[in-house]
Amino acid sequence: PPVTSLASRGGRLILSGSKVFVPCWSKEATLLVTATFGGEPCIVALAPSNIGTTFVTRRMTDGSVAADISFDGVVLDEESILLRGDAARQAILLATARGTVALSAQLEGLSRKLHRMTADYVVQRAQFDRPLADFQSIRHTLANLHCEIDLGAASWRRAAVALK
Repeated sequence: PPVTSLASRGGRLILSGSKVFVPCWSKEATLLVTATFGGEPCIVALAPSNIGTTFVTRRMTDGSVAADISFDGVVLDEESILLRGDAARQAILLATARGTVALSAQLEGLSRKLHRMTADYVVQRAQFDRPLADFQSIRHTLANLHCEIDLGAASWRRAAVALK
């Protein structure tokens, strides 16, 4: 897996490593990068234009842009370290949890839309001179999927309340 580390060399801080599939990429945005520093987690801020930072972007299927970023000896100053140790660990855990909830909400929306499109389709599409919606197995499958979507929605909503 990609590993990013921060090291102190000759009085300078050097960031090395990589990150893959960085979501919502923008070369104008400040990067918040997790790394290890002296065996502890830390979070550093840097501009994508820092010397030694390279990126390869790709358009994702949802139209957003993600990037693979490499850090090859990027020189940073002490002020670049935003959090370190337990504070960084807690921030990383909270960000990961909130990101998971946000992604779950997005997936619920996509699931509901696809379920609606499928339900509309089975009403329009005919097989053996009958709409597909007339077949009990299809109706039951759609009902089961509806219940699964509702269960997933309740789960992420409960997680969101717990993360306040």
